[in-house]
Amino acid sequence: MYKQVELKLKSSGIDYSNSGTCALGVLIENNTAFISNLGNSRAVLYRKNNKDNMAIEITYDHNPNRPDEKERIINLGGKVEKVI
Repeated sequence: MYKQVELKLKSSGIDYSNSGTCALGVLIENNTAFISNLGNSRAVLYRKNNKDNMAIEITYDHNPNRPDEKERIINLGGKVEKVI
């Protein structure tokens, strides 16, 4: 799905060279959740039982403020700049 969106954006004529994006996809099949995230999208699982209610973070933001994400971007030939 993400690839189709990227192809559509490329053919739109929009200059997206300095833009970011985010998306979150969830597919639930046979009591299994398949989750993909891109950018600053977050998936949280809410679990309710007889004793406690809990929110469980199951993805993390792809944010260049995180050192590992900044390093990943730079290693792939990207750049991270502070915009004022």
